[in-house]
Amino acid sequence: MGSRSTSKGGAPSPSRTVRLTDIAQSLGIAVSTVSMAIAGDSRIAESTRAAVKLKADELGFRPNPTAQRLLKGFNAGEIALVMHDLDQGILTQTAGEIRNELAKRGFRPTIHITPALADGIQGQTDALRTLRHERPEAIISFLARIHDEPLDEIRRYRQEGGTVISYFNPLPMDCDQVIFDEEHSTRLAVEHLIGLGHRRIGFCTHGELDLDSYRCRGFLAAMADAGLPVPREYLISGGRYEEGGCEIAHRFIALEHRPTALHIVNDAQVSGFIAELYRLGFRVPQYVSVVGTDDIAAARSNWVPITTVSVPSREIAEHVATLLASRIRGDYVGEPRTERLRGELIVRATTAPPRQSGGDN
Repeated sequence: MGSRSTSKGGAPSPSRTVRLTDIAQSLGIAVSTVSMAIAGDSRIAESTRAAVKLKADELGFRPNPTAQRLLKGFNAGEIALVMHDLDQGILTQTAGEIRNELAKRGFRPTIHITPALADGIQGQTDALRTLRHERPEAIISFLARIHDEPLDEIRRYRQEGGTVISYFNPLPMDCDQVIFDEEHSTRLAVEHLIGLGHRRIGFCTHGELDLDSYRCRGFLAAMADAGLPVPREYLISGGRYEEGGCEIAHRFIALEHRPTALHIVNDAQVSGFIAELYRLGFRVPQYVSVVGTDDIAAARSNWVPITTVSVPSREIAEHVATLLASRIRGDYVGEPRTERLRGELIVRATTAPPRQSGGDN
């Protein structure tokens, strides 16, 4: 496979396609040597590779990207979606939509679950090394936290000729990325609460509290811009899903001076928080206002419909599939691209102006 040849004036010839045999005949070498040289095979002398490249450029040859990857042992059409886990909410929803978008474009996507970083660096490294050796045509990565050693496996895969796309969270390497702007989504939530008159606002996340995370930075920046203090006890963490929301409810109730509003980083936690708070005798938003993130189905169907900031999962999936297809089919061969997508505030029933008496008992 190749591209059309060019005339002396540089215009494409409508009747000729430059092939490997044309380059081989021009240089008086074997077609297999040309093929290996174009693929960058180190068994071919550097001077020969340079001569082949020069002649290919002169004739207007353009390698077929799929053929190039096949020569390097990649499995055409096989796409690996790499995640830490399949959760109950937006991450699984987004992965499913990416899989559907890829299938519509003729690819064969499969989901690979790697150990989370908390389960050990070596396990994550081994899983990614195994995947690299399996040679999918592309890796689509959603790895929220990754250490240098497992990341090096993805870098090696890309250096060997594989295609890498990262989505949702930035991956610290040169590859196409589709990023959800978590800092902006948190600002939307906090600014909504401030606009309702709240001044004592808490931030609730899952797992270990990371002050340098995009969400936490967005929260602290929005509060600072409004000139509002953030007591350390207003930064609360709990488990990831409904049970995490229950933990947050108990930590909230234990505070001596409670905030009048909370931004909780996912809707599943919000659902658990509301249910546990109600069991303890407090109502949302009469006692405390709450904004979530994601806009999963539970946010819409919850017995108190949840005010939230949406994650544009379908748009993320479409962008990932488009970037990937353009790379694999050779339509784009330039520098890595980064696309940032933002959510929207959806106001429902869990937010209201603060009570006149404040948030304390």
